[in-house]
This record gives sequence, structure tokens and C-alpha cells, in this order.
Amino acid sequence: MSTVTGGVAVLDSVDYWVRQVREPVRFADAVTSMRELGVDTVLELGPGTPR
Repeated sequence: MSTVTGGVAVLDSVDYWVRQVREPVRFADAVTSMRELGVDTVLELGPGTPR
């Protein structure tokens, strides 16, 4: 899910990643979209996530 759009992420362009850094996070919209798709388990990953 994209926290830029609140919907399914399409990660095929540099523009998406520029927007990811510059625009507000739409976490609640992304979670709502996932619930509507039947998702009941979420794993959040980010640049600070230990490997």
C-alpha cells in the first residue's frame, strides 16, 4: 500500500519516490484500503528497520 495515495502502490517511477518524501503521509487511508481488501496482518518496513 502507498502512504502517498492511500491505495495500492505502483512503485515503477522516480516520481513516486519523490512524492513519498515530499507529501504528507496518508497512513490511515492506506490502512483503510488494506482492510477493505481483506488484509488482517500488516508488516511495516522503512529505512530504519533493522535487518
